[in-house]
Amino acid sequence: MTSSSYAPSLSSPAYGSAVSFCLRSLAATEASGLSAERPGRAGDQTRLALATLDGLCEALEWNNQGQAADELACIWLSYLRWMAGAGYQLDDSAPFSLARPLNGLTFMAGPAQGLPGIQEALADGQMDLPGKSSRPLAQDPELLPALLPLAFLPLEQDETVASLARQTAALTQGRPEAGKAAVSYCLGLRYLLGAQLAGVTAQQRPLAQVAKALELDLSSSLSQAAQEQAPQTVGGLLALAWSLLLEAEEGLLTGSLDPSRALEGLLAWASSQQAGPVLPLLLVSLAAAAWGPDQLADYPLPQLDQETGQALDLVLGNYLAQLT
Repeated sequence: MTSSSYAPSLSSPAYGSAVSFCLRSLAATEASGLSAERPGRAGDQTRLALATLDGLCEALEWNNQGQAADELACIWLSYLRWMAGAGYQLDDSAPFSLARPLNGLTFMAGPAQGLPGIQEALADGQMDLPGKSSRPLAQDPELLPALLPLAFLPLEQDETVASLARQTAALTQGRPEAGKAAVSYCLGLRYLLGAQLAGVTAQQRPLAQVAKALELDLSSSLSQAAQEQAPQTVGGLLALAWSLLLEAEEGLLTGSLDPSRALEGLLAWASSQQAGPVLPLLLVSLAAAAWGPDQLADYPLPQLDQETGQALDLVLGNYLAQLT
């Protein structure tokens, strides 16, 4: 089906800066929540997101050479290369693939920590598919930030992005709810990026428009969070992030807040609730897609260290080069 809402378009001169801002915001937010011993150093959420984007890059490279490539297979092999580079033991049945420039960077060689379920799913060397999973009950919230780059694809068809999101989720997550959340997250980001590039401002409520287009039911998310603190299921965290952002978006209409202050407030709330590392990443990625670098110009984005920045520059530069 053709996109029923906004979608990112290469015809916009701001496309490159918009997708770069989304990924850098994710990395900087993760870095700010990690050890103060390595200020500016992002972690495995960013590494996995970069592996997703590098997998897309490899597929685009093959396509640009006139050869068909399976995007999902390229992403899966990219995940396995990340695992191997991080020193994680893969099963002997795992396929071999040649290292790419990203895998030679110091940032990608950091020991894998904080994603035990995802590591377990990848380590068996089997390419899981929807309905055929080695972890049929898994729904790790850590999955979602890694899927951010799928929303960047400037494709006409929603279903292409939705299918790739569902299949990529199934590489490590067996529960259908995880696949549904992956589709909702990626399509939401896709529509928000498209709205931003089309010039939709925060006061025009792009988040509310997208929530309506996705038919999200978020009526009970905040009350549940108040009773149980932040829910730790993949769907629960995503619903909470949407609810908080929609509430903040309403506040922008009064003029008492601007997007930068609104995002700061949301992250402070998440910190006060001890919501864990995933909720801030969801809040930041959705806000960055909705409001972009111009409307978030006053947001104090933490500085990235040299090795993290080098990895982002390499993959983002290659991705944009493949699209031209």
